[in-house]
Amino acid sequence: MNSGDSTSRSSFQLLTSPGPAAIAVVRLRGFSCRAFMDNHLRTLSRTGSIGDWSETGRIHRAELLDQQSRVIDDILVSVHAADPTWDLRLHLHGGRGVVGCCRELLEQSGFIEEDETVSTLWASDNAIEAEAHALTQKALTFRGVQWLTRQARTLAQELLLLQNMDDFENARLRCRMLLARRGVFKRFTDRLRIALVGPPNVGKSTLANALADREVSVVSPTPGTTRDWVEIPGQIDGFPVSWLDTAGLWRGGDDIDAEAMRRTRAVMATSDVIVLVVAPEGVGESRQSLDIDALVDNTASCAALNKIDLADSPDRQMLKWATLSGRRVMPVSALKRTGLAELEGLILVLAEYHDMSYAAAAPFSSRQLEWLDQAVRSGAAGFRAAISKCLEGDPIAPRN
Repeated sequence: MNSGDSTSRSSFQLLTSPGPAAIAVVRLRGFSCRAFMDNHLRTLSRTGSIGDWSETGRIHRAELLDQQSRVIDDILVSVHAADPTWDLRLHLHGGRGVVGCCRELLEQSGFIEEDETVSTLWASDNAIEAEAHALTQKALTFRGVQWLTRQARTLAQELLLLQNMDDFENARLRCRMLLARRGVFKRFTDRLRIALVGPPNVGKSTLANALADREVSVVSPTPGTTRDWVEIPGQIDGFPVSWLDTAGLWRGGDDIDAEAMRRTRAVMATSDVIVLVVAPEGVGESRQSLDIDALVDNTASCAALNKIDLADSPDRQMLKWATLSGRRVMPVSALKRTGLAELEGLILVLAEYHDMSYAAAAPFSSRQLEWLDQAVRSGAAGFRAAISKCLEGDPIAPRN
């Protein structure tokens, strides 16, 4: 169903990033807007009752109410089209809880959440541009937004080139190269999970705070302060990541320690990259406390030799830990914040985030992938038709 059919159904769309923010904007369209306004909005404006909200272009202050008429949030409502073609924006506070409550109320009121590739907020010359506009709010970093904005032009230009190429086999080869870059956008929408593991008191929490550039994990000289894992969102070179600060790995302890170890290993099993955090000899815990074999074998990993500023012989300590762990070792000082950029660069290499040219054209929606897959399976005439559909077709993804 096209986005122009909003008068025959009621739909909503989160226009801003799904993460926590100061403001979240939700778009409402369709005949159910009237009932939703009556049941879940209470005006705080001087413009009168909800029933007076019929003038396009006006902004009203209101309270968002739950099913029991309890206040959820103090919001602004902008009217972009009034009865019978309602088009409203709810400007909420951007916490996950508020947005989640609003989404639940809308679904209970008969609204359907729009497909993520549907948008009429910006004028678009083709389907590629429309999808880039609609998917911007999925990007978790500014670099991701920039990449998607460039793709609105770069991918469209590549498709036009493929559509007009006389050499069919070369065109199909270029199309396959496009498909090989299908995973680029996910690198800006899905967080890379990076687990910091190691023995107690080697500075894992201090390192996690330094890498995330914020104080989240509790730091203490007492071994075993971290008894459960902590997830801290951040970014490396514009790629969204999650730093996972874990309980120290060591032999012995009570039942609580054993549960902490179990949770640490569970986090390791679901991580994309593992950073083995250790300290120089004589600083922090000894190797006897660390179960190196607990590292997940099929996970990319490296070692971070923390507190390197306290080491008597840094080069000898580096060689020792490289030999013991069998991994590349990066010297860092979480306290003095040295070596962090080099460690982050190594993490991206281990995650294979360096393997693509981010300036090259790449597909970023399921609809594009379906048409490109169809193009490479087709003959010359079918190839051009599929490329044309990918470029100019309905921006809503085809359904099976």
